[in-house]
Amino acid sequence: MRDLVIRRFVNSDELANGIADQLAHTIVSALTARGVAHVVLTGGRIGTACLVALRDHPLCADIPWDGVEFWWSDERFLPTGDSERNDTSAFEGLLNHYPIPAQNIHPMPSSDGAATLDQGAVDYWTQITAEFGDDIAFDVCLLGVGEDAHVASLFPSLKAVTVSTPGVLAISDSPKPPPERLTFTRPLIEQSRQVWLLASGTAKADAVHSIMTLSDEVAAPASNIRGSLRSVLFLDDDAAARIEPDQDTSYPADEEYLSSEYS
Repeated sequence: MRDLVIRRFVNSDELANGIADQLAHTIVSALTARGVAHVVLTGGRIGTACLVALRDHPLCADIPWDGVEFWWSDERFLPTGDSERNDTSAFEGLLNHYPIPAQNIHPMPSSDGAATLDQGAVDYWTQITAEFGDDIAFDVCLLGVGEDAHVASLFPSLKAVTVSTPGVLAISDSPKPPPERLTFTRPLIEQSRQVWLLASGTAKADAVHSIMTLSDEVAAPASNIRGSLRSVLFLDDDAAARIEPDQDTSYPADEEYLSSEYS
């Protein structure tokens, strides 16, 4: 466990609201520091719930959305608008509700838009390098933690988890359906200033235990993936059920956590 901060909440609703609050402040902080905020979104129940909570956050009414860029760390290779795609729930939960320029939203290629899965990976990597050049630095990357401790579409024991260079991969053998997906590599995720791991519910307790006790990207990809400046594990009490008292580095909600060094 490398420099991992825990933010713990009583239940999933409080967790979604807590993530949304920190995300709103992080976006504002990045805009103040650099004039742009690059946010990498995730899917899943808690990932979607935090976007819905963010939509109603009081800071959002005053955010200059033309300075916020949205990306995804992984996506199911399905048609545009499919209910299983991560971007579909993001549009419904947040993106359709604010005046965000279309060119600021960067969905991963879809099966009805890309020539092939492999070409989709090439195209998304091209978008990223066109935006950042050689200095890729997302402000924050949200990652839902799977029951098997996977993040993005980096599943335990897949070759993808050991790729050592930044990039976007075509996954054709995901153990969780659908099998065809696109995903950031670990080194690309770690070119984020902050990496936030999100876990909710008793089904995630074993995965959280792995994060707290292992450092093995093959067996538990979430266990040692970190941001360049800060790494935060957001979880509710159910997901925290197997954390030992001496492992609990959580800090109170009213502690000042939005210092300029993380912006």
